[in-house]
Amino acid sequence: MSIPKPLVQLNQFFIIITVLLALLAAKWLLLLPFLVGVVTLATKRNPIIMAGKKLLKKPISSYQMEDRDQQFFNQWIATICIGIAFISFLLGYTFVGYVFSIMVILAAGVALMGYCIGCTIRYRYMMWKYKRKKHAV
Repeated sequence: MSIPKPLVQLNQFFIIITVLLALLAAKWLLLLPFLVGVVTLATKRNPIIMAGKKLLKKPISSYQMEDRDQQFFNQWIATICIGIAFISFLLGYTFVGYVFSIMVILAAGVALMGYCIGCTIRYRYMMWKYKRKKHAV
């Protein structure tokens, strides 16, 4: 199954905006993308993407599609990093909080420009698993 690219981009914009606002205004705002990520991973339904479907003007099938499994992998990475950032800020590890927050902003920003860091990580992981399995036989 696939997800229309404009909806993936909407989710990326949501992550960038909320994490940036959290860094500029109030760190608790990191809870917004974190909770959306947790809900997405638990239910396999992203609330931002679900709401965004109403904004699409053309039939879903007419859009360029993104791999659903890849998007869930990317959501795992983003949710973990945002969670680490939030906990770091809570514990007073401000530098770590900023590092993980900025990593998320950069990864989502670069993805909007066409390069998916999560895709590279997943591809290399899958190749590693394949080679390991191949040599085990």
